[in-house]
Amino acid sequence: MNEQNNISLFPKGDKLSGEWFSGDAFLKPLLIKDKNNEFALGSVTFEAAARTHWHTHPKGQVLILTEGEGF
Repeated sequence: MNEQNNISLFPKGDKLSGEWFSGDAFLKPLLIKDKNNEFALGSVTFEAAARTHWHTHPKGQVLILTEGEGF
């Protein structure tokens, strides 16, 4: 694999607390909620075997899987 293939589309970000995740998950904020938009946008990276705790998003959520598997 060459160096170019090791560059991720989104940076890994900062480690998230265990409040919403088990295992290691990381968040890189991409757009904050402000007067111009009613949503925040972020990239979440899960290490192997990391999981999100069940929760809801009353206004919805968009997920874009860039690699790996989701269940």
